[in-house]
Amino acid sequence: MAVRACPFDLLDDDAIGSVLDHVRRDRLGNETIPGHVCEATSWRLLGKRYLATSIRHPSEFNGTITFDSDFDFTVDQFHGGRRYTRILTTEQSSVDDDEMQLHIVRHPPTGQIFAITSGPSDHNALTDHKYLMYVIPLAELARKLSGHNAEFSERLNLFDKIAVFGQTHRVSKTEADSSSRQTIKAAWHDEDAIYYPNRRTAPETIAIDFNVETTPGRNTMGPTIRLTGWWTALIPPQLDDVQPGETLTVVRTEEDAKRKSISALSIGLGYYDSARIAECGGWLVSLWRDKLAAPALLDSPTRHDPAQGLRHRGELAIAQATKERREAMEKFKRALVAYEDPSAASTSEDRRQRSIVLHNGPSAAIVNDPRKCATQTAKSIKNNVKDINQTHSSGRKHAITQPWDSREDEATTGLVDAQYANPLDPESSSDDEDEEDLTYVPDASDALPSDVLPPNVLPMDRIQRAILMRQMVVIDSDEDDDEDDEVRRDIAQDL
Repeated sequence: MAVRACPFDLLDDDAIGSVLDHVRRDRLGNETIPGHVCEATSWRLLGKRYLATSIRHPSEFNGTITFDSDFDFTVDQFHGGRRYTRILTTEQSSVDDDEMQLHIVRHPPTGQIFAITSGPSDHNALTDHKYLMYVIPLAELARKLSGHNAEFSERLNLFDKIAVFGQTHRVSKTEADSSSRQTIKAAWHDEDAIYYPNRRTAPETIAIDFNVETTPGRNTMGPTIRLTGWWTALIPPQLDDVQPGETLTVVRTEEDAKRKSISALSIGLGYYDSARIAECGGWLVSLWRDKLAAPALLDSPTRHDPAQGLRHRGELAIAQATKERREAMEKFKRALVAYEDPSAASTSEDRRQRSIVLHNGPSAAIVNDPRKCATQTAKSIKNNVKDINQTHSSGRKHAITQPWDSREDEATTGLVDAQYANPLDPESSSDDEDEEDLTYVPDASDALPSDVLPPNVLPMDRIQRAILMRQMVVIDSDEDDDEDDEVRRDIAQDL
C-alpha cells in the first residue's frame, strides 16, 4: 500500500525553518512570545524533525540558562535573550544604583520562555552571565501589557490612553504613590539561600504602572513602564543602546511610529498578533476576537475617548469564550473513547456510587442516563417481541392486526392480503397451542417414588390409569353421542 507523504516532508530544512519563522512572528514581522507559545503547543508536537527544527532555528529570545539542581532546578544564571531596559553608564550607575534589567530568555531544548530580571551591577554584554533576581510570570505580563485582555480589571491602568494613543495623564501626589499601582506575583531569587534554603524562590509582589515624571508643580504619567520591587526596572518604548549581537528594533504601524508610545515589550507580548494567537491557549481572552457582533454595533476607540466601546467588546468576547468552552466540554462528553476493562477497585467504587444513588444519598443527583444505543435496542426488542406474539406458526399475522383500510380493499377489489390470516381459518381462532399427543407415555423415571404412591397401587397401574383418564377427557362432545357413551363406558370399565 502506498504511503501518503505529508507536504511538509517534501521541504528541506531551510524551507521548514522559514515556515517556523513565520509562525513565530506577528503580522508586521516582529518575533513575539505568543508566536513561540503557539510553536511550543503545536509545531514541536508534530514529530522529531519539527522538534529538531525548533531547537536548531535561531530566535531573538534564545539564550543559555543554567538551572540549579539543588533547588528544584530553578533558574540560577543566564546569558543571551532579549533586553527591554537600558544599560546604565558609569555616571548613571552612581546615581541610579537600584535599577535592574529585564530580559526575556528562551531555553531552546525545551522551548520554555522566562521573564527574568538581573541586578544593576551585573555584566551588561550579551554573552556575560547574569544572576537572576526575579522570575515574572509571562501570563501576568501579557494580561497587563498586550492590549488584548478582555478583563479590564487585569489590564494596566490607562493603557489605552497612554500606550495606545500616546497621551500623558496628570496625576496627584497621592496617585503617584505605590499604593495605587497594580501588582504582579513574582518569584524572588534569594542570594542568602545558603543560610535560608526555603527562601530560594520566595514569592514576592512587584508593582507595575507607568512611570511618573515629576516637574515643578506637575506630575504626569508617560509611556515608560515601571516595575517596582526591591529594585526598579524602567521599560522605555524603544531602546537605542544596542550592544554587539543584540536585536532591539521593532516594527510598528505608521501611526504608532509617530506616537512613539507603544512599548517594545507590549509588541513582544503580542500587541500586533491576531486574537487567537495572542490568547496563548488560555492566558487571557482577547477583546479583538472576530464575529463578536455586527460591525455597526461595535464602537471603535478614538483619541478623544480611548476606551470607547472596549468594555462592550470585552463582555462579548468573554461570553463567546464561555460558550466555546461549554461546547468543547459537550463535544468531549460525546466523544468515542476506547473501552477499558474495569479493575476490581473501579468496579467496587461504581457499585458503591450506585448504592448511594439508589438510597438517595449525596450523589443522587449524579444519575447517569442509559446510553442511547441501549435504549434504542430495548425499544426495538419490545417491538420484535410484539410482532412475534401476533404472528401464527404459519408466518401470517393475526386477523385482528389487519388495518381497517386493508379489509376495505379486500372487500372492494376481491384481492386478499396474504400476510394476514383469514378470520374464518382455524389458525386465526386458535392460540397456536400444540395439540395433545395421545400416544405420549411418560418416562418411568418421571414417576413418583413408590413410597409416596397410595398403598396397593403399583407404578405401572398408575401410568395406565393416567392414560385412560386423558383419553376420556379429549373425546369431542360434538360427535355422535352414542359412540361417545360407548367409549366412555369401556374406559370406565377399564378404570
